[in-house]
Amino acid sequence: MSNNLSSQAVRSTIPPIVGRALVVSNDPTISGQLISAMQQFAIAVDVCTNPLIAATLIHTRKFEAIVVDLALGGHVVQVLERIRLSPSNSNCLTFAVVDSAPSADVMIHPNFVIPRPLEEKLVESVLKAALGLIIRDYRRYFR
Repeated sequence: MSNNLSSQAVRSTIPPIVGRALVVSNDPTISGQLISAMQQFAIAVDVCTNPLIAATLIHTRKFEAIVVDLALGGHVVQVLERIRLSPSNSNCLTFAVVDSAPSADVMIHPNFVIPRPLEEKLVESVLKAALGLIIRDYRRYFR
């Protein structure tokens, strides 16, 4: 009987997943910071270091949020184009990790921009602002 109680206690401490995110970055520091921040908001995270593989994942899985590191280069534009052309991900939230200096690279029109280097408080505030939209999209898709 105590075994059953302990499994119930474990289940009650783990929050249910409210959405799924894809992080496209080959920088382990950025990926780690984003994973830990998203897990605080009960968002499951998949990480992809190759933009071409990420473009394939976008057509095979549903994500409520996709974070793209613009430091990956020219293939990032293809990834962002695929997001908007994908039937299941066309309405997902997009986040772009950009250099702190303003540039014309943001013409891809992400929903949110996160400047590099990532600061924990800033990432948390951006995710907190986006959380309602992530939950809404997650619930709408799986009804």
